[in-house]
Amino acid sequence: MNSNLAFAIAFVLLWLPSFSLGTTAIPIETASENIFNDKTWLKLLHYQRHAGMTDEYKSTITSPQFFLSEKGRASPKDELLATLQAIYLPANDNPNLHAQCRFRARYLWLKDKYNLSSEPKIHCSDYLKFTSNEGIKSLSLVLATGYLGNPASYYGHLLIKLNTNADSSQNSLIEQSINYGAVLPRKIAPIPYVLKGLFGGFQGSFTNIQYYFHNHQYGENELRDLWEYELKLPQKDVKLISAHTWELLGINFQYFFINKNCAYQMADLLTLSDKVEIPALYSIYAIPQVLPQKLNELGLVQKVKYHPSRQSRFYSTYSKLSTKAKLFLKKSSANPDIPGSFTYSKLNADERRNLIDTTINYYQFLKLKNHNTTLPTAYYDALAASLNEPPVTADKEPRVKLGPESGRKPSSIRISAVSSSNNFDGIGINIRPAYYDTLDADAGHRQNGRLGMLEINARLTKDRLILNSFDLFSIESNVETETNLPGDGGLSWKLRGGSERQNFTCDNCSVARVQGDIGKSYKINSYHFINGYIGGAIHENKNGQGHSFVRASITDTLILNKFSARIAFEQRLHDNNQLKSEQSYAISARYQIDKNIEFRTEFRKNIAYESEIGFGWYW
Repeated sequence: MNSNLAFAIAFVLLWLPSFSLGTTAIPIETASENIFNDKTWLKLLHYQRHAGMTDEYKSTITSPQFFLSEKGRASPKDELLATLQAIYLPANDNPNLHAQCRFRARYLWLKDKYNLSSEPKIHCSDYLKFTSNEGIKSLSLVLATGYLGNPASYYGHLLIKLNTNADSSQNSLIEQSINYGAVLPRKIAPIPYVLKGLFGGFQGSFTNIQYYFHNHQYGENELRDLWEYELKLPQKDVKLISAHTWELLGINFQYFFINKNCAYQMADLLTLSDKVEIPALYSIYAIPQVLPQKLNELGLVQKVKYHPSRQSRFYSTYSKLSTKAKLFLKKSSANPDIPGSFTYSKLNADERRNLIDTTINYYQFLKLKNHNTTLPTAYYDALAASLNEPPVTADKEPRVKLGPESGRKPSSIRISAVSSSNNFDGIGINIRPAYYDTLDADAGHRQNGRLGMLEINARLTKDRLILNSFDLFSIESNVETETNLPGDGGLSWKLRGGSERQNFTCDNCSVARVQGDIGKSYKINSYHFINGYIGGAIHENKNGQGHSFVRASITDTLILNKFSARIAFEQRLHDNNQLKSEQSYAISARYQIDKNIEFRTEFRKNIAYESEIGFGWYW
């Protein structure tokens, strides 16, 4: 046996149970009693108390290699003892496998807590490479806005960027970024994907990659805006959090779409800093937008940077075009592959520059949206023309008026007075855990759209409780054209599942129903939208209305600063051997009293008439 290794083993066996902690020798048992219940230690190991138990823990980490003790997943004390012992072991042939390197955050915290000084000095080359020789200056939280192409990303996505420059905008794309997501098989059908995501059928894991990958994936491929929030945290906390991301790479957790998701895990990382307290994300659901909102409320956001998607950049440059330049672009887009179709004669210097930029953004946007492999001649003509233009100072990247950090809270409750032509007067209650509808879409939400989950609408009359509707999910994706150029815009769609009353003449006629529609949306101007749909539903047969219906619907929506309104009309044909025709309409309006307080009123008809007026609060 190697003499150094033999000496080290003898050293550990003889010296236990005490270690020299700084200048004071503290027995392991005494030290562990003082610190194994420390909140930071519990967070570093991701321990949670068993329900109803005060002294029984279990880590949410499922990877056995994360624990040095066989009892470590359920025993903070045993894992602390094992960690202290491992820290004092000499290095083997691969120092990067030593506990000081593998579990860097644990080591840094224990060293600071007890001023460790007699442990062996281990060179952790892999960790130093990851942290640029411990050169991480700050952390940025990055929010990718919601993406309706993937149920797991409906509410947005969060990641953390490790900034090695004092100015986070410098070399931003080559910085390390930390992501958390579900570990998915190569192929999985949609229904198993959703069910496993909802009920913990996937493992979740942390990964790292340079930020340019996420910037390209979200901003270019998925056309999602990115919001970067550089955080104002003490350097000591930045170092500890960065070290903890290192030791979590490749470590698995049980993943849930609704709560144990990216928002939960990023919040868990950041709460290693005593300055970050965000209990709202430790509930039955965790929404990504809440985390930047909470950090902003705590005064921990020192800089906000908007990274627009390719689509947003295209719309921004198009909005700056003169009328003459817009006509040039419309003409060239009709035949983009004809040489010389791109032209900018009789335009001044600013008009030329804006037209060139818009043309380049337009065809790049179409390539990404339509998954094209080639670009038209007009794109290359514009690219060549840009080389002949004098250099200009880049404009500040476009930013919408408010970022998601300034938006309202995601959940709502509304109390209202309801009058019914069928004697169902009462108090209306609407509870929506998440997220927004066509009248209250806010910063970071899709304008003229809807994304709701687990929404309940009920009414309390003088002698009964009526369930008007329960939406397991309700999604409305209206895709309008901003420019009327070829390829801009697309099909709109709606999907809804849950239960609802068949009409307003009955109080015990709720039916389980799945509905779907497809159509077109038109943006008349920046605040006026018209949507037309055809679709239908499958539902349980009740009161002779059959198992399905088909329908056509149209909505007219007005969205101003604090006021919004919508008129909706629907024609149904029921499959009950008689194709019973049914018409319904609704007129609704909303006024924002405060960021988190609203006033709403609605008049609606579905055989009988109902009117409603009330107030809502967001939390």
